[in-house]
Amino acid sequence: MKTPKASRIAQRYFDCLVARQPERIPYAPHVELWTPLGPAGLAKPIAGAAAAHAFFGGIAGLIERVEILNVFDDGEWCAFRAHIGLTAPRGAVLHVMDVFRVERDLIAFQENHFDPRPAAAS
Repeated sequence: MKTPKASRIAQRYFDCLVARQPERIPYAPHVELWTPLGPAGLAKPIAGAAAAHAFFGGIAGLIERVEILNVFDDGEWCAFRAHIGLTAPRGAVLHVMDVFRVERDLIAFQENHFDPRPAAAS
């Protein structure tokens, strides 16, 4: 069975994080990245590919592995439920639900939902 297009493109986001190559995430120039860890939290997105790449450049070194649990895809929008293993604190795992919209083979919208408490544990 062929993987739907939106999830194939969005999968590259996770692949780039694990490879510690966030600059290769296939973002559209006008991407909107909504994340609770952004400068304005969920009140305002990180706008543009350069800003999104820079944001993940600051945290990519903390990501050790990604386990994809479920993928939902309608061809334009997709969502991934995943566990993201962190390098610090050792053994910490984020439970995430990321939503993506893909335009012309690039991620144009991303919204991250997760509980950050495992990353804050010491």
